[in-house]
Amino acid sequence: MLSQVGSQRQPVIVRRNGKDLAALVPLEHLEILREVLSRQKAEELAAGIDWEKAVANFQPSPAWFDGDEPKPF
Repeated sequence: MLSQVGSQRQPVIVRRNGKDLAALVPLEHLEILREVLSRQKAEELAAGIDWEKAVANFQPSPAWFDGDEPKPF
C-alpha cells in the first residue's frame, strides 16, 4: 500500500469489515488538504468580524504608507 501511495501518488483507503478506517495519501495531497482547512478556518473567523466597526476603529498608522514596498490596494 505504501508503495502505491509513494510511487503512483494515489491515495488508498484502508477498510475493515467494509467500513472506511483510514486514508494513506501522498504528502502533496496532505499539504493541499492543510491549505484548504486553513482557508476554511480563516473564512469562518473572518465571517465573525464586524468589518465596518473594525475599519472604523483600527486605522493603520500613517507611517505604514511611507515606505516604498507594495501596498495591498
